[in-house]
Amino acid sequence: MRHLFRSLQSAAVPALLAAMLALTGCGTDNAASQACPTTNAKADVALALVADGSVSGDQTYLAQTTEWLLEQALVNKAALSVATFGGSDAQIDQAPCLNASTFAPSGSNERLRKANTPRLLKAAATEISGLRHDFVSSDLVAAFRIGVSLLRSTPPGVPRRLVIVTDGVATAGCAALPSTVDPMDESLIADLVNRCTSVLPDASGIDVIVLGVGHTGDLSSESVTFLAELSTALCHASRAKTCSIPLTRPNRL
Repeated sequence: MRHLFRSLQSAAVPALLAAMLALTGCGTDNAASQACPTTNAKADVALALVADGSVSGDQTYLAQTTEWLLEQALVNKAALSVATFGGSDAQIDQAPCLNASTFAPSGSNERLRKANTPRLLKAAATEISGLRHDFVSSDLVAAFRIGVSLLRSTPPGVPRRLVIVTDGVATAGCAALPSTVDPMDESLIADLVNRCTSVLPDASGIDVIVLGVGHTGDLSSESVTFLAELSTALCHASRAKTCSIPLTRPNRL
């Protein structure tokens, strides 16, 4: 018996990080004035977060994922860029003050840096929560192109990491799924990748992680496997340095 699943509307980035605001114990008043990191610290890694900005999705999962990523950006002293995406390259909303700035608290000593960390987290949460999450469709390949573009100005020798947050269901672009999919049909993955080969970016040298695959809807295990294999195949076709599509969020980046 064939297992079928119907293509869902793409997962969305919610009003991200109300949970982050609660975590830091801060409200949103005057946060915009503190939105830009002011440290001159050199980044150890360049990190881009490109998150699905369409209208539906597991908001709790996405908020928790972004909370985790901000913590990882702090630990790794990352030059952090953040954007949400929709159904094309033109549908992008980038955080103005999370645009390759080193995500580290200001302060001349450890005590001051520790004291300034909640303010930095609050500012980042406010910045991200204001990004668009009302796009009507989602183009997974556009997310790859946007992410590679955000990392393009990384200085030589600095490692580059791209995190894409999506349910894995593209509803626009070359990887858009038909209305009904047989997840046991592996030839469909090859067909979709072939359609996308000419428009995938060159992600050479970039470590790519795709998070959230299968987190929208009541999908069978076969359907989740299909979506994970499609994301993996698209990532490899982009010539990324490494491709990781974990079905659970890793402990560290």
